[in-house]
Amino acid sequence: MEENRVRYGLTNVHVAPLTIKDGKEVYEEFKRMHGAVTLTLTPKGDQSEFHADNMVYYVFSANQGYDGALEIAEIPEFFSTEILGEQMMNGVLVESIKAKGKPFAIAFEFDGDKKATRHVHYNCTAARPTISGKTNAGTIEAQTSELSFKSSPRQDGITRAKTTAGTKPEDYNAWFEKPFEPMEITEPVEP
Repeated sequence: MEENRVRYGLTNVHVAPLTIKDGKEVYEEFKRMHGAVTLTLTPKGDQSEFHADNMVYYVFSANQGYDGALEIAEIPEFFSTEILGEQMMNGVLVESIKAKGKPFAIAFEFDGDKKATRHVHYNCTAARPTISGKTNAGTIEAQTSELSFKSSPRQDGITRAKTTAGTKPEDYNAWFEKPFEPMEITEPVEP
C-alpha cells in the first residue's frame, strides 16, 4: 500500500485508563469519546547546541512528550469519573479538591488520501477542562469543551505510535480495542 500524501479529518478519539500493577503499565480497553472537533499535540523538549571547531558540532534533543489540547463537543461522564476522578453522587457529577486523576492512553485517527492513519499516545494526564458558554443571539451556536493534557514518555521511554502503510492488518483493525503494545523486532518486517 502507498503512503498518504495528505492528512485531514479527525475522528475516532478513544481513551483507555492506565494503572501500574506490579511495576508494569497496564491499559484497560478503549472507550470512544464522540464529538472531537480539533486535536493539537505540541512537542515538549529543548534542543541544545554543542559548539566545537568554530561551528555547531552537535545538537542534543530532549524528548519530553507533548502538550495536548482536545476540543470536543462535550466531555463524556465516563471521562470525568474514570480519568478526572470526579464522583457521581445521587445522579450529580461532583468535583472535589480530593479528586485523584488517573493517567490514560489516547488514540485517534486522521483521514488520508490512501488510508486513515491511527495514532496512540501512551501516558497522558488531563487537567480539569475549561468551562465556558455564551448566550444565543438570534442563532444557536454549539459550544465546545477544551481538554488540556500532557503526553509523557512511558517507563520504557516510548511516547507514541502511529500506523503506516506497512502496518499489519490485525494491528490496524485492533487499534481501538486496547493500546497497541510495541515489541522489539528481531527480524526485518517487509511492508
